[in-house]
Amino acid sequence: MAEIRITCPHCGFWKDVAREVIPAGEARVNCPRCRESFMLEGACSAVPVAEEEPLRRQEEVAPLPDAPEQREASHRQPDETTAPIGEEQQENPETAPLGSKTVAPGRLVGINELFARTWEIYKNRIGTLIALYLLAVISLIVPLGLFLCVGYLLSLGMPESKTALLAGGGVAGGIVGCVAMFWGLGALICAVADAELGVREALEKGWERFLAFSWLYFLSGFIVIGGYLLFFIPGVIFSVWFVFAQFVVAGGQARGMDALFASREYVRGYWFDVFARLIIIWLFSVVIGWVPIVGAVLSLLAIPFTLIYTWLVYEGLREIKGDAARPFGTGEKFGWLGLAALGYLLLPFIFIALAGVSLLKFFLSP
Repeated sequence: MAEIRITCPHCGFWKDVAREVIPAGEARVNCPRCRESFMLEGACSAVPVAEEEPLRRQEEVAPLPDAPEQREASHRQPDETTAPIGEEQQENPETAPLGSKTVAPGRLVGINELFARTWEIYKNRIGTLIALYLLAVISLIVPLGLFLCVGYLLSLGMPESKTALLAGGGVAGGIVGCVAMFWGLGALICAVADAELGVREALEKGWERFLAFSWLYFLSGFIVIGGYLLFFIPGVIFSVWFVFAQFVVAGGQARGMDALFASREYVRGYWFDVFARLIIIWLFSVVIGWVPIVGAVLSLLAIPFTLIYTWLVYEGLREIKGDAARPFGTGEKFGWLGLAALGYLLLPFIFIALAGVSLLKFFLSP
């Protein structure tokens, strides 16, 4: 069967496609590597494989829209593609990121390479990302302080209700502050995922997805904390599964529980690889926070670095698996919420059990 080589004009990645599936007229092709589209003007404009000099094996260009069998092949795992067994996947040296190395199909970039790529992006984006992170922190602190001040002033005229007023002001300020902070964090995540966004553009995009980010942070916090209450280990698993959901929302692929499940689908089959990469950066962030005197400043500077590093792991998974976002069943969603709620329900029983043991020791002691 004769094959035609289709090459993306934006990033240079190519795929050999059977001549029979290429339409006679024009067809639009999407490249999953650079996410750009281009027009393919029929089989006559493509290069026959036999006529083109050998090139390095690269990632697949997205299939033609009217070729369902090719569309199915593009979503297979890398070990199921038509690439010859043992043939090494390489990046085009003219389009590869600075400091990048060859990565075998189906494998994530190594930790050293991740740090190198993160540093290159961090140097160019530090001003924008630090500004957005500070805005998110200020958005939390300012409303909290204002509501506490109002509660205190009211308590001067009603000293008997001082505790209630301060508590109410703290709760109200915390809620308003968290809502404002979610906007800032959403803008920060959008800026990490899109290197072309400045502070203003990121805030605008964060505002567009404000409700999606707020709902996501509430759901992920509820489920992950519930997992930690289920004797810790489930919380660790959930933390790794759902860590990329914020980037799914930033990209507009999905939101809410669908974004959480999309993140889990990306991690599926790579949990230990992802965990090994994430635990390194998490420990790095914790350790620099312990540095005397300058620890707080270093922690501030480390937040954008950590997010860029995490985003690069996410991009690596996307290159392997493509788009994992899809609608999930309502029953599955409620099942996860119920599992998380179980952790919260166990908490009072644990306290009761501990109190019972203490009382038993008290009565049995001489």
